[in-house]
Amino acid sequence: MSNRRTAMSSARGPASRALVALCAVVALLAGPLVWARPAAAAINVDDYTSGRFTTHTSEPAFLRYPTDDAGHVSYRVGALKIHPPTLLPVYLLGDSLVRECITTQGDMAARLATASGVTTSVYDLGSGNQSFAETLAIIDNLPPGPGVVAISVSQNRFARTDAQIRPQVQASPLLLQSTTLWRFILKVFGSAPRNSILPGIKAYLADYRLRNAATLAKGRTPHNVYVQHRQNGVLPPDRKQHFVASWLATKGAPGGAFDQWDDVNGLLLERAVTRAQQRGMTVVLMEGTCDRAFVGSAWDRYQWAYRTICQKVVADTGATYIDPYPIAGLVSDDFHDVIHLLEPGRYKWMDALATQLAPTVAGVAGTTPPSPAQAP
Repeated sequence: MSNRRTAMSSARGPASRALVALCAVVALLAGPLVWARPAAAAINVDDYTSGRFTTHTSEPAFLRYPTDDAGHVSYRVGALKIHPPTLLPVYLLGDSLVRECITTQGDMAARLATASGVTTSVYDLGSGNQSFAETLAIIDNLPPGPGVVAISVSQNRFARTDAQIRPQVQASPLLLQSTTLWRFILKVFGSAPRNSILPGIKAYLADYRLRNAATLAKGRTPHNVYVQHRQNGVLPPDRKQHFVASWLATKGAPGGAFDQWDDVNGLLLERAVTRAQQRGMTVVLMEGTCDRAFVGSAWDRYQWAYRTICQKVVADTGATYIDPYPIAGLVSDDFHDVIHLLEPGRYKWMDALATQLAPTVAGVAGTTPPSPAQAP
């Protein structure tokens, strides 16, 4: 691990200086983000340090652009802080594979109700290129108590580098502060950036102003409705093959990002699992979507490596591992490329995922999953 240690600054300013900086950010935010809130719902310091500030306006007014995954996930987690789930929550965490693997949260909840006999609230908190650091930050900010956290695993997630891991300590890209993550980085890397949400807020604000300059110049509130699904149509075989070969030549190259960072990402995954368990949640590691028929054996080395890590995490923590692929009945035309599902495949995947999550969901709820004949 010594070759991965970096000279990251761990200096902390006085509390008074941090408060002054925070107040400055509050003043800045009051201008470009037209907070739609009752007068009684004033923003306070704790709203910023906890991430609740995101919900002092509507989501369309808060998002920087329609495909703003980081803004969407930050907003949804902030909303959960204010309004914790009343039904058993099932959180789906991971990268764009998770974002694309279900049609809607309601559809997934309906399938889980059929498979488990339990009425749940499903929250798809998948976001593009989400690292395990971001997953840990999400978990650290979810309402504590009984729930199911399903963490997607795939070779891409084990190839995240330090440049993708460390920024989340300062709330980038997700506007969530996680002391657990800060402590992990400090322990593994030997030093860590200052544990603060302020840099992330400032970066988000700057990007917000830039992307919405024309609307703000007219004195209007931006309105960016979140778009979950981005993939359109099936790529031709040569494009799919290029996708496979490109991964082999970059992240999967000998000595590349996967080889350098799979162990660190494995440690991060295990910390995310144990943190969820500490907060009263039950954890499932779920294989991400992949067109295995098309990929064949090209990615076998990486899949064997990260699944070995997952087996250790399961052994160490008691988490559950599931792989919906063998029962999903997917074909290549269900995939846009070789990892992102299109709508026909999403229905198949949701059925398979619900079937495999059902025992865990029923166990947390203290019930027994219905047999197929009993299912509503």
